[in-house]
Amino acid sequence: MKSRYESMTEEIIRLLTEGNVREAERYVARMVLELSEGVASGTVIPLAADAYVSRLWIRIGEQFPHVKLDENVEQLMIEGMSFHDYGTKFGPDFGLIRAYAKQVLA
Repeated sequence: MKSRYESMTEEIIRLLTEGNVREAERYVARMVLELSEGVASGTVIPLAADAYVSRLWIRIGEQFPHVKLDENVEQLMIEGMSFHDYGTKFGPDFGLIRAYAKQVLA
């Protein structure tokens, strides 16, 4: 059975395949925001959250090299790929994640 985040990843890939980049970006924002809330609350393991975002980043890059995502989406994903460093000075900035997500979801 797929996890919620694997299902979200599949939905993002489906949307990109259909050419619906804007809606895919919104899904990315929701996914990274939800993962950040889970990491902060302790309900999502930071390494797992990082892996979900990293795999999504790789899939988008490999399957859709011609698609240019919004800068806020790219920054969200970069922050998400630092979940594994949660609790250190190199970890994600949850304030930035919320700010980027707000821009994408506006």
